[in-house]
Amino acid sequence: MVCAKRKRILTIYIRALSRTHFGIIFILNVEQSIHILRLLLQNRGISYAITDRNFVVTLADGAPYCIDQSLALGRRIDVVLPELIGSEAELQAILDGELPRLQFPLINRSRGDRETSTFLDDLNAQLQFFPPAHDNGEVEISDGGDSYYLTITVLPHQRYGEITGLIVFVEDVTEEGLIQQRITQHRNELTLLRDQLARQNVRLQAANRELQQLDELKSRFVTVAAHELRTPLTAISGYTELLRDGSFGLLDERQRRPLTIIAQSTDRLLEIINNLLDVSRIETGRVQLNMCSTPLQQIIRRCLDEYHLVVKKRGQTLTVDLPSDTPLLLCDLARTVQVLGNLLGNASKYTPEGGSIHLSAGPAAQAGYFQIAVQDTGVGIPLAEQQRIFGTFYRASNADQTNAAGAGLGLHISRSLVELQGGEIHFESEPGQGSTFFFTLPLAE
Repeated sequence: MVCAKRKRILTIYIRALSRTHFGIIFILNVEQSIHILRLLLQNRGISYAITDRNFVVTLADGAPYCIDQSLALGRRIDVVLPELIGSEAELQAILDGELPRLQFPLINRSRGDRETSTFLDDLNAQLQFFPPAHDNGEVEISDGGDSYYLTITVLPHQRYGEITGLIVFVEDVTEEGLIQQRITQHRNELTLLRDQLARQNVRLQAANRELQQLDELKSRFVTVAAHELRTPLTAISGYTELLRDGSFGLLDERQRRPLTIIAQSTDRLLEIINNLLDVSRIETGRVQLNMCSTPLQQIIRRCLDEYHLVVKKRGQTLTVDLPSDTPLLLCDLARTVQVLGNLLGNASKYTPEGGSIHLSAGPAAQAGYFQIAVQDTGVGIPLAEQQRIFGTFYRASNADQTNAAGAGLGLHISRSLVELQGGEIHFESEPGQGSTFFFTLPLAE
């Protein structure tokens, strides 16, 4: 006969089984029911052991790799499950009704290979019942490699309301354990990466501080050097003009020619120095703007007065197309004239003799803004270099085609000044077909 303990445990599992996808309540004899119970326990990776009040195992069954029934009977539970060693006080507290339960989650063990089994196939083959209702009813115990995880739960075993021993459940939770192991590993890796990033950020911050100090030193040096150079150059330029005007005596054409070259070179050096000072002010945020309502015609007139002769000397044609109703722009007059002058100067330098330059203006695509454009028939900008054209000290590789001189600062300064006034600058260019530069400024309300 089957012992009463097994019958009581069997009742629980038969009731659970009756609610599965078979859709009927099995009416089985005790031997068949025990067989089903054993299959359920094995396929779900669950074992149980019942002890008396001396912790000696009196009954064990279920997944054999968790608790081996042949080795467990008659032995103390802490010998069968070494994980319970050291918990004798807690086990006694359960027997005394002072502790409701004791659990050891995710215990890692080593093991060999385990077989996977199909519960429905085994049940149908061995009990020879009708076919299963579903084709995908396989219950597979996952293989965790050389180790697996168990959860041990200890509960009081009661009979007629009296605690007669312990019932110990051992459940295979390898899948959960492996997931927790991967989560812990990923968490540790993320912590390590976070620490590495923190150290890297500290080093980057130190490097940035050092770069800022070097940048400040560079800007200070450029400012001091430019001021120191501009003073003697101003004197050279002034005395050269006096010589050319005959203030120190009349000069013939042979003597005037070298003075003209000196004056032109001095002007070019002064322009470079002024550009260096502008770059230094822009980088250090020391550019002061006088934003006010300015007529468009005033900006155009001041630029044309300066660059009309430059264009004429190179045999180029300059045309202007302005709307009849010119608006008021909110800008700094001197800085806007500087931007437009840079664009006109570049258009003339990079356009061969006999070429044409067209200056136009009109409403911008963005509401509340006005656009000014400078178009030329020059050498254009190589496609591979167009993204770098607004950089400092950058000149296109085809600049030598027109013997254009310059330090490569004009466009960088122009973009910075336009953006500081709230506008935008961009261009369209095709090598050999010329370029068109556009910049916008806000309209005065």
